[in-house]
Amino acid sequence: RVNDRGPFRGGHIVDLSEGLAQRLGIKRTGVGRVQIEVLPRKKKRTEERPRAK
Repeated sequence: RVNDRGPFRGGHIVDLSEGLAQRLGIKRTGVGRVQIEVLPRKKKRTEERPRAK
C-alpha cells in the first residue's frame, strides 16, 4: 500500500519514499515504471457493525 503525497515533479504521476523505491529496485536510477491500482476506501469499523436495537 502506498499513500501518494505527490507528484512533486512535472511528468511524474507518483513520488515514492526512498524506502519503497529501494524495495521496488528503482532507488539507484531514481525513476522507473510502476503499475498503479486505485483501491476503494475501507469502511470504518462503525459502518461494518450492525446497529444495536
